[in-house]
Amino acid sequence: FRCNKHQEHLRKSGVNTIVAKQSTHELGEAVDLKPTRMRISDFLVFCAKHFYAIGIAKSFLHVDMRGQEDKRVRRWDY
Repeated sequence: FRCNKHQEHLRKSGVNTIVAKQSTHELGEAVDLKPTRMRISDFLVFCAKHFYAIGIAKSFLHVDMRGQEDKRVRRWDY
């Protein structure tokens, strides 16, 4: 979960945090994960087995609950 106050702080800091009107983080449906014991590419393989919506950055993955109902795969990069 990411509260609105933190979301606003990120936006004001220049972090591109949102495309939609309300972030899936603010809805409690998303998380950014940074693996510490495996490569991001290996972590992506693991996450792809459990999540349909995954944003791929250099050092972290954004995973959220979108696509669970319709099984529609969503991938994007930062």
